[in-house]
Amino acid sequence: MKQKNPKSINIQIQNCGKVNLDNINNINKKGVNEKEKLLTLSIQQINDGLLAIVFDTNNTKRNKEAASIAENLLGGKLVNSTMWVTIPDCMLLPSIVPLMHLYRYIQSWKSCKSYFRKKQINLYQFINALIHVKDCSENYIARNHTKYCWRSLNKNGWGCKYINSIRKHLDKCSEYKSNTLYWYNYGYFNVLGEWIIDKNLIREVIFSEIRDNGLDLCPFLYMKEITEKINGLPDSIEIDNVNFKKHYKNDFIGSKIGPVPDNIRHIPELSIKDQQEWEKQQKIKELEYEIGMGQLI
Repeated sequence: MKQKNPKSINIQIQNCGKVNLDNINNINKKGVNEKEKLLTLSIQQINDGLLAIVFDTNNTKRNKEAASIAENLLGGKLVNSTMWVTIPDCMLLPSIVPLMHLYRYIQSWKSCKSYFRKKQINLYQFINALIHVKDCSENYIARNHTKYCWRSLNKNGWGCKYINSIRKHLDKCSEYKSNTLYWYNYGYFNVLGEWIIDKNLIREVIFSEIRDNGLDLCPFLYMKEITEKINGLPDSIEIDNVNFKKHYKNDFIGSKIGPVPDNIRHIPELSIKDQQEWEKQQKIKELEYEIGMGQLI
């Protein structure tokens, strides 16, 4: 069971690092191309755990209001005509409101660029993600139950309802969702024709989503729990044509093009008529593949 940890936010704030921007004082003295290079270099040198917002305050409507918010509410630093706002991870959730006010001014400015953990981001989408994390963590405390992080009341997912890159639970509707990536889609056929689950790739995709979207800013996100859920997945899937089936794509078989198995899909609940039609089409694909591989004449 998860334990509430309201002190974790305070601990994170105490451990915040300071950002030194002394190395960027000469950026605005350069030409446009050189300025762009120095800007990129400076972003790369900034600490990894950081949100950085950079914008030019010259010849911009309402630049004074934006600069005031950046300097007075977000600790920004004006270097010649360029404003630098750098916020450590541990201060992002408390900074949501002034970030929203700043975005209203700078959202359409071509000079504005935003980076999170050294990657360029869409600031609007990132602020919305922060709002979700903040509201979710506060509601977790208010509702005082472990199921708040579940995807739904009976599906606990990976341990956070906002991890959406990979679906953990299989859909039981009459139609397979082809635009959804389920955990079992991350795998490969071995030399014996068995479907092997690539847990390392699943872990990499999920952890990248958590890091890029700032989900790990939530004090109640437990990476150990997520890792245990991934490790608990089966090592391989039996293609029994009852629960799982092969998925085919057209590719070269020798010098001809034909259906080749490239992945698997789970089999949702179907009507008797749909099940019979699916079995017929599946058998045709398997025979075409075996003929193309020379296994049948």
